[in-house]
Amino acid sequence: AMSDPLELGVALALMLFLAQSSSVYGSLKIPWGSPLEDLLQLSTIFTLDLHSTHLDCTFEVDLFGQYLIGSLMPLLVILIYLVAALVIPRIFDRRDAPLRCWNAVGLIFQTFFTGILLHGIRPFILHEQLSGKHSIPGLPGVVLESPEHLPFAVVGAMHLLFYGGGFLAYSA
Repeated sequence: AMSDPLELGVALALMLFLAQSSSVYGSLKIPWGSPLEDLLQLSTIFTLDLHSTHLDCTFEVDLFGQYLIGSLMPLLVILIYLVAALVIPRIFDRRDAPLRCWNAVGLIFQTFFTGILLHGIRPFILHEQLSGKHSIPGLPGVVLESPEHLPFAVVGAMHLLFYGGGFLAYSA
């Protein structure tokens, strides 16, 4: 017998949450060894790490542009659902559409909350280079206290404040 679609959706959301949580462990500088290290590295695709998509090669987007796109993606989802909440009741006479859309946004943010926060905190997690300088993991050219680091830090702080604080305020 087929299971209820709601049960399937909840199970998939929990698996996504597990994968996002695993990516936190994968970002630590611990030699996990294979195959665990490979699985933890694979789990990073469930976060907002656009660096692995190689947008710089395809669309000529620099590293900061990729980070900014990742920060704007959740806002784009909110705007899409906001438009749907405004349009659906007028076209299909569904008066509960705004509530359903708002509920969907809450469920999406609950599911991706770990990945969203990981994206925002990324400029503040620094690894020490051989030269003694500290840089963002995966971005050795973005060194702490350099002109390149400041835009990442500003967007990261706004990202955490808007999405992290906003979701926590919404959930309270």
